[in-house]
Amino acid sequence: MIYKSYYKLLEIDKKYNIIKTWFIIELGCFPGGWSRYIKTKKNFLLKIDLKEPIIKKDVFIKGNFVSFKIFKKIFYYSNFKKTKLILCDVCPKISKHKTENKYIFLKTLKNMFYFVSFFLKKGGNVVFKSMDYIKQKNIEFFFSYFKTIYKEKLKSSKKHTSEIFYICKNFLYEF
Repeated sequence: MIYKSYYKLLEIDKKYNIIKTWFIIELGCFPGGWSRYIKTKKNFLLKIDLKEPIIKKDVFIKGNFVSFKIFKKIFYYSNFKKTKLILCDVCPKISKHKTENKYIFLKTLKNMFYFVSFFLKKGGNVVFKSMDYIKQKNIEFFFSYFKTIYKEKLKSSKKHTSEIFYICKNFLYEF
């Protein structure tokens, strides 16, 4: 089975040529569409999620990607090396209250930015999903860490979805 997210990453990779590094970290890997696409490129994939993915061939760490316990496991599996690509397709639980959703999604993005500062090499790239109700001004601080930022509403996404993707290229610092 191929998930819709497979085609989203395919579309991003065709346009921006981002999957060219051997070691990749994927946050929010369930159910496995992005993982399946990455495996067509023969890369080593370290997957992290609260739910177990359907594709079980790679290294999978179950848990919250910002916990200290998970950080230790990532350092172990990566042999204390940083990556040139982090993919984040995390989607927190959404409620019926739009204001609450904004807060929850923004908190998730800020956690992802924190994660990136630990595990991304200088010159590396990040692809992450956001929602159009998250105002760009709320996450612009993150963009200052990259040379180039692209914002995409993908053709492979559902027509009336609010999801958008950011492709952040050339991380300027290494912490």
